[in-house]
Amino acid sequence: MLREGIHVSAPPVPSPSVTPVGSVPDGKVADFLTGKFVNDTPEEYVRQNIEKALVRQYKYAPADCAPEFPIKVGASRKRVDIVVFDRDADHTQANAYILVETKRADVKPTHRTEGVGQLQSYMASCLNVQYGMWTNGTDRFCFAKRSNGKGSWTFEDIIDIPAFGQTEADAQRPKRKDLKVATADNLLFAFRRCHNYIAAMCLYTKFGSRLGLLEAVHEYLGNDLLASIDADDPESAFSRYVEAHPRRYTFLVEAHPELLGMTPSRRADFVARLVATLGPGDPAAGRERLAMVHGQALLRQATAV
Repeated sequence: MLREGIHVSAPPVPSPSVTPVGSVPDGKVADFLTGKFVNDTPEEYVRQNIEKALVRQYKYAPADCAPEFPIKVGASRKRVDIVVFDRDADHTQANAYILVETKRADVKPTHRTEGVGQLQSYMASCLNVQYGMWTNGTDRFCFAKRSNGKGSWTFEDIIDIPAFGQTEADAQRPKRKDLKVATADNLLFAFRRCHNYIAAMCLYTKFGSRLGLLEAVHEYLGNDLLASIDADDPESAFSRYVEAHPRRYTFLVEAHPELLGMTPSRRADFVARLVATLGPGDPAAGRERLAMVHGQALLRQATAV
């Protein structure tokens, strides 16, 4: 059983022994750990890359890893995407050491049923699990499970799960000798994470904060809408813009800015500018044109399939 403070030299880890028979059927892929054919889906693509990383990078034995492993969560039975068990231990829920949940790229870590909360609920249901990883290929979150001393658990963000024979402390302070050669598309996943982080930091540096970025976007889109309104036929021009860009219009006029952290007056200020543009020198005409086009937009939303 691998636990904190115990250093174990990793034995040579062979790739799983799989002898292919015939060709892989269309829409299928051979699972790296079991050799069984599974559906070739975006989620499976992520899982296959992580399975290869657990064996080739983290040095866990293929025999100590299992995909789609069933566990009991309360009164329900769930399946964990990948479970790493203690060395040479029976594959039971009590012997689970690391849980991994893999998702397709468009699933957000905050997703109500498939986000990191799902992983943490599984970790809480496996008494001896110590670590967990949630990833959609681009985003990756690793956790260590801690007892809060009150009969329940907390989950601490960590840099990475430990490799075979590695302590948690060493995994959180990697040295040059601990560098791992990326396998399959895991290097691509790492580049994507770096790109997203750098891009976000550059935006926040330019605009000062997330709020500054949102306010700049609101200002830009508002100016774009106002510039599109033709003075000769403002109602028709406004209507064409709203029909062509319904999401922009919703963000500008219907969204509650306070829920995004912006001041409530931002929407009111923009609507006042919009009324003035729709009815130059005639606020009543501007409000009437706004009401007409806004009503048409709501009707399109209500009748959209």
